[in-house]
Amino acid sequence: MIAAENTRDARDAPRTNMFLAATLMGAGFSAPAKVRNMSASGALVEAAAIPPARTAVQLLRGTLVAPAVVAWSTPGRCGLRFAGPICVHEWLKAPVNSQQQRVDAIARSVRSAIPLEPHRSG
Repeated sequence: MIAAENTRDARDAPRTNMFLAATLMGAGFSAPAKVRNMSASGALVEAAAIPPARTAVQLLRGTLVAPAVVAWSTPGRCGLRFAGPICVHEWLKAPVNSQQQRVDAIARSVRSAIPLEPHRSG
């Protein structure tokens, strides 16, 4: 007899609800995406361009990359099954992006150097 744990569907893994910006990439396409929920084994993704089921894709966020296969797809949404387990906690962290960090530093510098004057109507 096979243990019940071995027969569980991969979708039974605990899911974390989220709203993260990411990129969904595959052979010949790349689309901005929103990750709506994620587990160590898969994710629910929304995007304008959704590939058909069984398409090999990558989900990207900052320096994180998760190779996956589209398990199912409908217009605007798909379920991904990751090639191997991922750490959901890492995906919830702010993405490491040196260019964004630079832009944020410039914005902080400008805000601190320029006092805002009240708007005067003429």
